[in-house]
Amino acid sequence: MKEWRILVVDDEVGILRAVERILEHRYEVHTCETALDAIALARSIRPDLAIVDVMMPFLDGFQLMEQLQAEDPDTSVILMTGSVHEADEKLVRAIRGRAFYYINKPFDREVLLTLVNRCLEQKRLQRADLGHTARLRKQLETASAFQRTMLPPDRATLQGYDIAAYYRPCEQVAGDFFEYASSGQHGLTVLVADVVGHGASAAMLTAVVKSAFHKARSEEYAPQSVACHVCQDMSAFGADQFLTMICVRMDRASNTVEFINAGHVYGLLREPSGEIRELTSGGPVVSPCLSGEARPVERVTCQPGATLFLYSDGVIEARNDRDEEYGFDRLRTIVATGKVTGQDLIESVIADVGRHISERPSEDDLTILTVT
Repeated sequence: MKEWRILVVDDEVGILRAVERILEHRYEVHTCETALDAIALARSIRPDLAIVDVMMPFLDGFQLMEQLQAEDPDTSVILMTGSVHEADEKLVRAIRGRAFYYINKPFDREVLLTLVNRCLEQKRLQRADLGHTARLRKQLETASAFQRTMLPPDRATLQGYDIAAYYRPCEQVAGDFFEYASSGQHGLTVLVADVVGHGASAAMLTAVVKSAFHKARSEEYAPQSVACHVCQDMSAFGADQFLTMICVRMDRASNTVEFINAGHVYGLLREPSGEIRELTSGGPVVSPCLSGEARPVERVTCQPGATLFLYSDGVIEARNDRDEEYGFDRLRTIVATGKVTGQDLIESVIADVGRHISERPSEDDLTILTVT
C-alpha cells in the first residue's frame, strides 16, 4: 500500500491521464473531471495532496481548494492552469488561498515530480513534528500528574493547626512546591519553595526538595535541619540550578514561630490583633555554589490564633496590561485587613490578584499556604 494519496481534478481527460502516468508509480492516484465529484471523492479517500485545475465549470480551482481545505485543513493543494492571462494575479490569489504551489500547463514531468515530492516531504516532516509534539505533551501531562501527587492535600488539620493551600502552575510542570508535617507533640513545620525555571528540570528539583524535607523527620523537622538537607541534596546539581525557600516551624505549647528564609519572598504572620510581622529573608538562595553559606534561624513569639501566610513570588509579581506588578504592599494590606483566615483568605487574595491582572494570563506559578 502506497503511503500518500493524491487527488487530481481537471476537466481535460488528457491532463488527468498524463498526471496519473507520472505519479502512479510512487503514489496512490485518484482522478475525476468535475469539482463536485472531487468533493465527494475527497470525503471518501481523504487525499494528502490535491492537484487541481483552475479553470473548471461550476466551481473553479480556487473555490474547490477552499472546499477541500474546509473539509480537511491538512489537505495540500497544487493549482494548475493552461491560461497565460492574468498569471501574476492568479499566482497571488493561489498563495493567499494557502495553495502549496501554482504550476502552468503544459508542465515538465520532472518539474511535477519534484514539486509533488517536495510538498509531501514537507508534509511528512510536519506530521513527524506533530507526533513528536504530541509525545512531549503526553510526557508533560504525565510529569504534571506525578508532580501534583507529590504535593500534600490542600486542606488538613495537624496538631490543632488548620492548613489551607492553593497551587496553580502557569505551565504543566511547575517550579513551585509546598509541604508540611507534624513536628514533635505540639508543633507543625511548613515549607514553600520556588525552583528556578519550569519544565522537567524544575519538576526534578521539586522532588529533591520533598525528599530532603522528610529527611529532617528525625530532627522533628527543625527549619535548620530541613535547610541543611535541601542544601546537601542540591549539591549534585550545577550552579545554574537554585531555589528560594521559606521553612517555618510553629509550636502551639510555647506560641513560638521559628523560621529560615533563604532568599524567598517575605512570609507574613498576622496576629489576632491585626498586627503584621514580616518573616524576612535572612540568608542566600539555596544553590550548589552557596551550599556552605549560613542560613540563620529567626524566632518570634505569637499570640494564640495567629495566622501564617506564605506564598511564592508569582503572587506579588503578577503583572497587568500596563506591566505593573501586584506588589508586596497590596498583598500585605489584604492579609492585614481581611477578617477571614485559611481558604477564605486565600480566595480573597487570588480574587484581588485576578482583578489586578484582568485578562492577562499568569506568567508564573502561584502558590499560597496558610496556617491558623
